[in-house]
Amino acid sequence: MILSSFHRVFKKVTGESPMQYLKKIRLNKARFMIAREGLKVNASAERVGYESISQFSREFKRYFLISPKDAKDIIYI
Repeated sequence: MILSSFHRVFKKVTGESPMQYLKKIRLNKARFMIAREGLKVNASAERVGYESISQFSREFKRYFLISPKDAKDIIYI
């Protein structure tokens, strides 16, 4: 399958680009590690593949509307 065709089909199925989908998965996993496992923000960011903690924090806040360090106070069911 041609890459552009893959991107088009992926977006049609998921409603997101492959990169947006991957980012959502990584941020949700990091949130879980912070809130449920008590992992520190920089450790969780590194575990999900972020090299830049500041980039991780910006994207986390944009996606969840709270800072990563405030995520530890959220009850995660």
